[in-house]
Amino acid sequence: MAIDEDAVIEGVQQLGLEGGENGLILEFGVALTYGFADYYAALEYEAERLFQKEASDEFVLQAARELFIEAGHICGFNTLGGIMKSEAWDAVVMPMIESREDWIRGIIAVINALGWGRYEILELIPEEKLVVEVKNSYECRYYLEHYGSNADSAKCYLSLGVLSSIMNLIYEGNILEKPELTETFYHQLFKENKKFIARSLSCRAKGDNVCTIEVSKIQ
Repeated sequence: MAIDEDAVIEGVQQLGLEGGENGLILEFGVALTYGFADYYAALEYEAERLFQKEASDEFVLQAARELFIEAGHICGFNTLGGIMKSEAWDAVVMPMIESREDWIRGIIAVINALGWGRYEILELIPEEKLVVEVKNSYECRYYLEHYGSNADSAKCYLSLGVLSSIMNLIYEGNILEKPELTETFYHQLFKENKKFIARSLSCRAKGDNVCTIEVSKIQ
C-alpha cells in the first residue's frame, strides 16, 4: 500500500489542533503554537542582514546562516520526531507503511498538512539520498516579497534543517523504535554522529524557478 497523502492530510486536519488558555498546543510530546509565518521569516532575514552588515568576515555570516538551519534541525527533531512517535501517527500513517522509506513519505505528507509549503519527493535512494522540491515555501515567499530574487545564497533555512532531520531520525536515530527525544539524543544525532546533510540545489530567492533541496549521506 502506497502512502495516501490526501488521507494523511485529512487525518492531520481532523486532529483539531487548538491551543489551550495559554495558547499552547500540547501534542506529539511537544508544546506547539500557531504563529505568523511572516513574523518568523522577518526575524530570520533581518537577523541575517544585521550579521551581513556588521560582520566583515564571511565565516561569521555563514555561521549565522548555519544557526538558522540548526533551528530547522531542532524543529524537525522535536516536532516531526514527536509526530512519528505519536498515537495519531500510529492511527493515520502506520497502516499505510510497508518500508522505512514510507516513513519518509508519510512525514512529508504530514508536513504538507502543516502549511510550511508544498513538499514533493523527486528522488529517494534508501539510506543515501533524498531530493525534495519545495513549492510556495513561506521563507522564500517572504524573501521574494521583501528583498527580491537576487539573493547571494539559498534562503530555505528551515526546510534545509527539517529535511536533514528527517533522514537523520529515520536512518541514524531509528525513530521507528520510538526513542526518547532527549537533549542528549539530539546532541548525539546532530553533533556527534550526524550522517546526513542538506544543501540547496536551487532556490527562488536566487532567481531559480523552484526550490530544490538534496539531503545526502556524508562520505
